[in-house]
Amino acid sequence: MRKSLCILAAAVFLFLVVSCDSKSTAKTDNQPVNDETAGGDEVVTDDTAADNTVPTDDTTPVNCGNGVTDTGEACDGDAKECAQIDNAYIGGWATCKTDCSGYDVSSCTLDPDADIPAGDDTTDNDGVIETDDTTISDDDAPLPSCAGAPYTVIKGEHALYDGGCQYAITVGSDPVDLYIPNASSSDTLYTAIFMQGAKVDKGFYSNFAKILSSYGIVVAIPNHDSFSGTNMTENKAFNAVWDFVKAATTDGASPLFQRVNIAKVAVMGHSNGGMAAVGIIGNTCSQPTCSGSYQAPLELAAGILYGTNTVMPIIGTVSAFNTRNIPTIFLQGRIDGKAKYDDTLKTLDKTTGTPVVFVALDGMNHYGICDMNNPAGAAADGNVPTTDQALGVETNARWAGMYLKAHLFDDADAHDYVYDGTGDTADTIAAVEQIK
Repeated sequence: MRKSLCILAAAVFLFLVVSCDSKSTAKTDNQPVNDETAGGDEVVTDDTAADNTVPTDDTTPVNCGNGVTDTGEACDGDAKECAQIDNAYIGGWATCKTDCSGYDVSSCTLDPDADIPAGDDTTDNDGVIETDDTTISDDDAPLPSCAGAPYTVIKGEHALYDGGCQYAITVGSDPVDLYIPNASSSDTLYTAIFMQGAKVDKGFYSNFAKILSSYGIVVAIPNHDSFSGTNMTENKAFNAVWDFVKAATTDGASPLFQRVNIAKVAVMGHSNGGMAAVGIIGNTCSQPTCSGSYQAPLELAAGILYGTNTVMPIIGTVSAFNTRNIPTIFLQGRIDGKAKYDDTLKTLDKTTGTPVVFVALDGMNHYGICDMNNPAGAAADGNVPTTDQALGVETNARWAGMYLKAHLFDDADAHDYVYDGTGDTADTIAAVEQIK
């Protein structure tokens, strides 16, 4: 009997100890509301957190169910299309959870290559294969390694990439800067070769080239010396670089190996380089950018000219320019003191072939496409730009990028941007003044 009483007393004592030790209690619901504080019950099976670090994380808002999204509620009795919740979903509707804490996405249709959970892939097209993806799209193909100098850019609204890799190469005797976007190995890229302005080192176009590359363009800029002097380019420099690019696409050791569509190529030119581009587009040869004869590549599909006209210095005569129906765009600073706005309009009047676009750029002078105004070595423009230099470079690169997307990639939205007023309406600096 005494033994039984001892056992009973011990059981009562143990019950009292357990009942008073709240940290040992495993609760199965959070009732009454707010009965816990941080550091209290460590096991609450209905808590959303692993432990009860947030005392009210599993309570239901007082007004949940009234059909109005009140303070503390993510929703209340409503539903929305899954794509509105996350663009990773491509179909379905999500209803509000009964506790108003968010939407139930169990009925949503997930893009099979969606980045779920969000955030595990920090940048689109960064080459990381997400382990949660059910399939691996082209966007997730591994990026080729960068053996040059990596760079980043602010990815614009219409751009495709946020950086790339810069290489310093040599083509013949010409040093060339090569900018390759950080596209996956399965993405198709096109090439644009930039013809430098008189006495302007290729390095002064670096920011322009980096931004332009984000539109899916491999940008090559050669320094070329000629009988006219140092950094005085010629038509033939374009052909030499293009031949190099085509050969590199079949060279397994090249970063361009099987990455560039060589069915099309574009030429860009600034000032004297723009005159070289005029000769390349027109398939003509004239000094100071060409002597003898010249044959333009058959793959030439687009031309971009900045600060360029065909008005003869001193004499003032305007040479005719036949684009041979190769799409050509003039980008012209309104306050260009070297290649004047009015002279470019005169050139436009003497230009045949279609399509031709003339875009005027507010507040930009002759060097609005360069990293800095009046770069060292070049003849200075006395007109001071009123548009910020970096903004001017971005604007030029964006219009060049959209023009090349329209004519190299056959992108319909880019075509509308250039030709149907989409870009003109959205831009406060650039205005499309003529389309022929």
